[in-house]
Amino acid sequence: MPDRKPLSIQEAIRAITSTPRMHQEPEHRPKISPGTEPAKVFEDRATPGEWRVEWFDDDGRCELEIFSGPDARRQALRYAMRKYGHFREVELEPHSSG
Repeated sequence: MPDRKPLSIQEAIRAITSTPRMHQEPEHRPKISPGTEPAKVFEDRATPGEWRVEWFDDDGRCELEIFSGPDARRQALRYAMRKYGHFREVELEPHSSG
């Protein structure tokens, strides 16, 4: 897996807002409340090329969205920013055998 430098917030915003249709959609307020954990954006271990956005609320419930295709990472970052307002892109440790 190639090393990926995490995007700065400015780079993430630029990637998210560079799509023309973003200007046509109504602005949505993030639904999470202050103090909750940020959503996590990461590439799936089992299916390289698939990107996931995962968020847990204070009661332990999980919301999960999966993106695939050549621009899956960008779609996942864009979704996380629009839906949750704040997120972290994380790199999962490889599965250890043994």
